[in-house]
Amino acid sequence: MVKPAIVDNVIRTRTKLRRDTLISVLEEFDENLMKLDRDKRAEKYRKMMQTPFSFFRGSAYLFYYDATRHYFPYHTSVEQPTWIQGDLHFENFGAFCDESGQIVYDVNDFDEGYIGSYLYDVLRMSASIALVCRQLGYDQERQLAMLEHYALAYYKQIRRYVKHKADPGKFVMDKQHAKGLIRKLLRKLEKRQQGHFLEKVTAVMQTDRVFLENSELAVPTPEEQKQLENAWPM
Repeated sequence: MVKPAIVDNVIRTRTKLRRDTLISVLEEFDENLMKLDRDKRAEKYRKMMQTPFSFFRGSAYLFYYDATRHYFPYHTSVEQPTWIQGDLHFENFGAFCDESGQIVYDVNDFDEGYIGSYLYDVLRMSASIALVCRQLGYDQERQLAMLEHYALAYYKQIRRYVKHKADPGKFVMDKQHAKGLIRKLLRKLEKRQQGHFLEKVTAVMQTDRVFLENSELAVPTPEEQKQLENAWPM
């Protein structure tokens, strides 16, 4: 029979090893790869400490460090790699105008886009669903039901593409195709005044309209200014 003291020591050892791993992985990504200084790292970690989902959202590098250390069947064939979003979670979806000007609901962040296995998107989105369900207070049975619903919906849509019943290149989630809360959101956004965003980030000072100073706007560096002017000549 294993003595309780031995079990406690094993738990403490595993906890210490995991803590050391977290420190090493985050330092490798945030300091060595992203080149974040101490203040920016501290700000990022303060945000990550708010909720388990916040931590998950800010630690994609750690997620892949863990995920790639486990065996998963059903990966995309190496002969047929595909584009994946790379950081799929709830807060990387939103509504915006597409190239034709129509309001759609879709993925809106491709900073971690990558050519690889579709399974990583499925796994990361599944983890996102589980964490949000816990945050909402759902019990384990309901969490599993949500995950099963997501996996089944994903499977059905892929089967539609395989059987040529739908074209992935023409898929769009607009007010005609959306349902429930997403459809309500798209209809609500459609009714907003076109100048809503302009009023949010600018103000009229005497006779001139100027940008407001807030966390969403930043003054470009001279080099960035030059690049912008070259990209959009007057």
